[in-house]
Amino acid sequence: MDFKHLSKKKIFENSHITVISETLELPDKSVVDWTFTAGRHYVGILPITKNQKVVFVKQYRPALGKITLEIPAGIVEIGEEPLVAAQRELLEETGYHSKKLTKICEYYTSPGFTDSKFYIFLAEELEFYEQSLDPEEFIEVVEFDKDSLPSEAFDDSKSLIAMLYLQNNIK
Repeated sequence: MDFKHLSKKKIFENSHITVISETLELPDKSVVDWTFTAGRHYVGILPITKNQKVVFVKQYRPALGKITLEIPAGIVEIGEEPLVAAQRELLEETGYHSKKLTKICEYYTSPGFTDSKFYIFLAEELEFYEQSLDPEEFIEVVEFDKDSLPSEAFDDSKSLIAMLYLQNNIK
């Protein structure tokens, strides 16, 4: 299959998202415009305390109009390594520092819509310091026993992937 990228322009950009419009020539020689988001990558962290508690965050998500229960997560800053971003976000959102971070997986969040990649890390050997939220963040930290996680559904793929990993790999 032969796709030709004819032109590309940035439609919108802020600190969280960039919207790109691109003109493509398809293998059948037809020409289409494709709009997608670009540029940012993200980390999610599955923290497990020494007491076998799993650390989650509750926060309001404006796009959904509700409070969600998720694993801690955040943006990989430009030039930052995902492992460093995971350590930073874990400390900011939960107050925990991990002495042992292990990458669980990485995946494209929605390849038809964005080139964004998500990295998920397992955080072990946690030490508590202090939560240091960004000014616009209002996050409640909640902990559950590893063997009795809440029955409420997680609303996002990163948390679902982390829970599947937990169920299948952490004894």
